[in-house]
Amino acid sequence: MATVGIQPTFLKESRPISCQKTSAFLPEEMPAWLKSRGEYLCFLDDDSWFLDDDFLITAVCRFKKYPRMGLLQPRITDPEHSDQNPTRWIPRLKKRTAEEPSRVFHVGETCLVTTRELFDLTGGWAGGFWYAHEGIELAWRIWDTGTYVWYAGDMRIGHPVVDPRRHEEFYRLNARNRVWLARRNLPAPFTWIYPTTWMLIECLRMRKKPNAVNQYLAGWKAGWKGSPWYREPRSKPRWITAASNDAFWTTTYYLASNFEFARENQARILRSAVEACPIAMGSNDIVDLSFKLKMNKR
Repeated sequence: MATVGIQPTFLKESRPISCQKTSAFLPEEMPAWLKSRGEYLCFLDDDSWFLDDDFLITAVCRFKKYPRMGLLQPRITDPEHSDQNPTRWIPRLKKRTAEEPSRVFHVGETCLVTTRELFDLTGGWAGGFWYAHEGIELAWRIWDTGTYVWYAGDMRIGHPVVDPRRHEEFYRLNARNRVWLARRNLPAPFTWIYPTTWMLIECLRMRKKPNAVNQYLAGWKAGWKGSPWYREPRSKPRWITAASNDAFWTTTYYLASNFEFARENQARILRSAVEACPIAMGSNDIVDLSFKLKMNKR
């Protein structure tokens, strides 16, 4: 196993490879993971740490037990402030409990484990993003290989509770990369529906923060200029993958829940979405939507 990020002193058969934060997703400038020869890869953020000595061994055992699992994200927690863990660390619609495992369609970049073969098959990290949404693209492309992405709520990794807005270009990069994500991976009409919906939602949320809105709009506009590819373009995922992923479901849900004209019909819209896309993400995701529908009735 190659562990990108730190030295795991408790696993003798791992090969640690460190890389700078600013270059973490520019493989041509810092080909850390390309140098590895391990069968498995574990990407660990520079401000994260292992909480359990058997983490890597457990992850590898699960890949061997479940050969159709293509990517694993553990539960992220700050052990000293567990009551403050943000819900954004739970990569799904249903956020009642972080400990419950499930299949998911997007992940964060804090800690991820995958196989060398699948990582190469997907094309690896999205070059040029620098910050935000690289994990979403990787998860979508893992699903496109015919394997699934697993949120292991029963496994944990340490990360401090920090405000992501500490990054100077947080809003601009979030908006730009959201557009790039759509242009690189989604078919029409989701190429423009997905980032436009998010733009409207975020501007609505930040309407009392004009500076944040201006930064977001600047990033959103920048995403449409030029090529979204850092080097050579990749082929887009199949339509069946695009129709099943969280771009479809989150767009449907947030469009229904954030705009006044749709609130009265939210349950009907979500039910129609489920019926229109029977290939959806799996039983866990149907449960997620069912939970949302139930909560909306209260």
